[in-house]
Amino acid sequence: MVNYSSPFVLANIGPALEATSYVSSPVVGATTKFSIKITRDGNPVNTALVTLQVENMGGSVIYPTGPGSVTNAAGGTVVTGTATTFLSTFKAGDTITIGAQNAVISTVTSNTSMVTAPLSSLHVNSTYSGYCLIPRDTQFAAMYSFIPESTAIFPSAGELYKIKWNIIVAAQGIYPRLVLPVNHIVVAQEP
Repeated sequence: MVNYSSPFVLANIGPALEATSYVSSPVVGATTKFSIKITRDGNPVNTALVTLQVENMGGSVIYPTGPGSVTNAAGGTVVTGTATTFLSTFKAGDTITIGAQNAVISTVTSNTSMVTAPLSSLHVNSTYSGYCLIPRDTQFAAMYSFIPESTAIFPSAGELYKIKWNIIVAAQGIYPRLVLPVNHIVVAQEP
């Protein structure tokens, strides 16, 4: 098993944290597991909303994204795809990005149709990407882990990939701000 481990502590002020880790020369076609441990003042945080996105160093989103294009009405909640593979690309709880807009996915009904939170702008035959929801790992406190169904997370060997994590945790107590150290990020691969 190849393990790309990034231990660090990063304090953040605000309701959300963006963290970045990198994977250099991953194994192409391997089963990949993404894990992150989240604590506040040394205490486990089990109520975070954690999403991730993988992009290559050229700035192109690798995961989650798929083929084809999407269309939606202004103010609408239905996203229709052309030559898309929504069933293998997204799941309920993920976020789809169309243009500069993000919307949480409620239901993926087919490879060419999904229901989302309302999108304010009209998009016609637009490109898309997203953020994948990472569930809490119930075996370990403060751990969020995910093994994508797709083994095509890293399409090319010998490249450097950026893993972008978004973490949202409600503020606690009398403090309106969130100070959230992220202790450990692990990307592990098993051929």
